Amino acid sequence: MEDDALRALLTETTSDLEPRPDTTLIALRAGRRLRRRSHVRKAALAIAAACAILVPVAWASVDGGGQASPLHPATWPKDTALAPPTTRYPSTHIKSGDDNPKLSRDQWQVRRAFEQKTADVLRQLLPLGGRIMIADDTFASFRIHTGSGRYAIRLAALPLNGAVIPNFASCQAYLAGQPKKSCVQGELPGGAAALVVSGTDANPSPDRPGPQAEMLYRDMYVTVSFPPVEGAAAPVPVTPNALITAVTDPRFVELLDFLVARPGLDGHTHSITTKATRP
Repeated sequence: MEDDALRALLTETTSDLEPRPDTTLIALRAGRRLRRRSHVRKAALAIAAACAILVPVAWASVDGGGQASPLHPATWPKDTALAPPTTRYPSTHIKSGDDNPKLSRDQWQVRRAFEQKTADVLRQLLPLGGRIMIADDTFASFRIHTGSGRYAIRLAALPLNGAVIPNFASCQAYLAGQPKKSCVQGELPGGAAALVVSGTDANPSPDRPGPQAEMLYRDMYVTVSFPPVEGAAAPVPVTPNALITAVTDPRFVELLDFLVARPGLDGHTHSITTKATRP
């Protein structure tokens, strides 16, 4: 068959076929898509790895009192010198309290924020090593978790309503008839005495509560104590001298002034007059 005839036959045969694609261009585009997908996968893995690292660091900042997580309630009172809290500590459920405070939503927010603020201040003033968790069993009550166990700390401020607590003017008066206790004394603004009492054992067992601060301040009976905790108990790392220094510090007194201006914030319906006073 002559070349012209063969060429004409091939042209007639292939005239109805689709144009042949450019395989080089298709391969180039496919390669680009694969590279983009690879970059996206690598970016996603990098973000996941960063989150895995940053989440423990965020918890460590709460544990160690490092970088703070902001907490500025919209209802934080503006008529107070006490700054809003700056650290959000995790909460832990212990049990339902005996009191059922009838607080508004705004009051509840302020109450929770005040507990965060109290934890902030006490962490600054006391050697509270470990992870702080806000407990819901009692107002301003915390659980501090350590590697060897846990201990608790509690702030309570009850209105006196005119009640008188005898033997509270000094350590000498307080210790009268209580030879098994020891006492150190400090002074609050206005001259009122702040006392920190403890047992006489030099090496108390780990499950024994630590020292307790007691003071009368602006018609309030205030205590800072280390109540027993359930389960494995860690030794309380606070000495009487450290505690008396803390409760007479202006930063702690600001907490008390805040409570004086907001009676009932702790949710208690009782006062010191319904409790047994010190003999």
